[in-house]
Amino acid sequence: MVTTKSETELALARADVYRFLSMAFVYPDKDKLATLHELASDMDSSISLLPYDMKEEYLAFTSLIETVDVTALQPDFTEMFLTRMFCPSTETTYGKIASISRIFLAISVDFIKHLVL
Repeated sequence: MVTTKSETELALARADVYRFLSMAFVYPDKDKLATLHELASDMDSSISLLPYDMKEEYLAFTSLIETVDVTALQPDFTEMFLTRMFCPSTETTYGKIASISRIFLAISVDFIKHLVL
């Protein structure tokens, strides 16, 4: 399969966005926010190249990176991703559901049908 230049450019633009988003979801500290700010400054061309309407959200998010208080972000990150697990950041957390599901299947109860998320 031969890829055209535009397909390659789109793939690279998506990779830039994925890299930016992955940095946005790490535990916040000053160094990571500085890296995120650097990535954000290089992403304008990638955002405009992609066929998604996310420019407004991107600009709103990047405008907050410079002014955000890291010490205020850290407890919120801990609560959301580590303590209460509203959105677990590791796949192993989801593995626990599979273990529980096997127990329910052993007693002939379809765990997934009764799971309320």
